[in-house]
Amino acid sequence: MYKVNKGTKKLERISRATFKEIECKERKDLQEWIVSEPSVLGEELLIIQKEFDKFENTNERLDLLAIDKQGNLVVIENKTDDTGRDVVWQAVKYASYCSTLSTSEIRDIFSDYIQKYAIELDAEKEILEFLGMDSFDSVKLNEGNSQRIILVAKEFRKEVLSAAQWLNNYGIAISCVQINLFKDGNEIYLDPEQILPQKETQDYTIKLANKEKEIQNKKKTLLKSEALRSRFWALLIPLFNEKSNLYSAITYEGRKDHWLGAASGMGSGIHYNFLICKDYCGVELGIASSDKEHNKKVFSCLLERKADIEKDLDKYKVVWERLDEKDMSRIIVRNYSLSLYDEDSWNNIIDYLIELMLSFEKAMKKHITLIKNIR
Repeated sequence: MYKVNKGTKKLERISRATFKEIECKERKDLQEWIVSEPSVLGEELLIIQKEFDKFENTNERLDLLAIDKQGNLVVIENKTDDTGRDVVWQAVKYASYCSTLSTSEIRDIFSDYIQKYAIELDAEKEILEFLGMDSFDSVKLNEGNSQRIILVAKEFRKEVLSAAQWLNNYGIAISCVQINLFKDGNEIYLDPEQILPQKETQDYTIKLANKEKEIQNKKKTLLKSEALRSRFWALLIPLFNEKSNLYSAITYEGRKDHWLGAASGMGSGIHYNFLICKDYCGVELGIASSDKEHNKKVFSCLLERKADIEKDLDKYKVVWERLDEKDMSRIIVRNYSLSLYDEDSWNNIIDYLIELMLSFEKAMKKHITLIKNIR
């Protein structure tokens, strides 16, 4: 760092200082500097507690706790030397402890801080003003996995930066702020530098992290759906086989698809399908041979008999989907009030699907001969 001497038109070097040299202590000095001006960390923060140790079943204590402008909790850990090897793990633990705090608990933590240090503030009013809101009833703090971490230190070990970057890539928001000190006579200058994520790549890093989080959430949802469907088919098909031989030759164990088909007898590629999804369940006649033109002819032939088919299925809403942009067509009945995820209703769903498929097959069976004759 340099100071400009206007008189001589020269630059005068200001020497770098160490925390030890200026006798700076972690809690008495560095921590108080941040409390007095939280924006030194590169953003607007509301400090709501320091030396917080009210974690259940542990005597551990975090340095500073804050709220950011989005209402996320921010755990701030300070080091006057290098970070040490365990600072990331330490901060992640604190963030996990804080993840269960409710909006009212966070307000009370701030109130305790105000009372302890005799600060003339009102916790609710300060939070409202900081967030730019007018009613505490509408304030939502610390939602989901939104907790953030800011590590502050004189310097960062490579293993710490590596771990922090890896966690950022998977949606755990960690910033590393390096504190550079300079001394000019009796004057001390502090120059904060966010080294992770780098400012010019921060938005890109956040987008990547959000994308990765979305991918991971979709994978979890898919795995959950697949496990549920496998169990559902194992319950449905044996019960259906007691009333019909339509699915008697179908292997259902371990099936994870949202549909389960059986040959209709109307020709290759034309199947009856059970459907079970998160948003609906139902049955369909899928017309999906390798010949698109043939599929559309079959659909048109059945559409000519729409009145007869719907008369036999008058209890249900039949949807006719020609799907000109696709090779396949389908005739389908969906019930949007029934969901795979509602396990408590599986017995009712199974009863509904069995009755529906029996009626659906009976209504379509009358037209098998006509369909088979289509060329």
